[in-house]
Amino acid sequence: MDNSWRLSQAIAALHGGIRSLREHDADLGVDINELLLEETAAVQDAIVGVLRAAKEADALSSAAAAMELDIAQRKVRFRVRTERLRGIAFAAMDALGIKKMELPDMTVSIQAGRPSLQITDEKTIPDQYWRVKRELDRTLIASELKEGVVIEGAELSNSMPHIVVRSR
Repeated sequence: MDNSWRLSQAIAALHGGIRSLREHDADLGVDINELLLEETAAVQDAIVGVLRAAKEADALSSAAAAMELDIAQRKVRFRVRTERLRGIAFAAMDALGIKKMELPDMTVSIQAGRPSLQITDEKTIPDQYWRVKRELDRTLIASELKEGVVIEGAELSNSMPHIVVRSR
């Protein structure tokens, strides 16, 4: 059996037993909470350890986010570089009238462009070509529920307690 489970069961047994005894013996001089001060301090130390680990994980998350931003910026820079280099090659090939180059590691060819859609006036396009996305306005629903408006199919839930950690 797990040691923490045994400890939990022992503490529950102590509390339950003393509570049961107090029902019949009100002047019982045993205070379990006082007797478990060292164990409580050990648990508090464990909580502090867990919170410090959470703080370290948050710092690592922030560092990873900064690296992610740096990598995203590099990706954009490399994409721009790729397009510019390809544009330079295209301009040079076009100027020389070269339509195709077969090399050991690649084949390059200049092809005619494909027609692309250009919208000249959205207002004149018939309804059949429009998509309508139906989406709930969750902010409005929550706001009105908080004001006491009853909205069928929606309700506010009880919020769960949460921990707040402020670093110094």
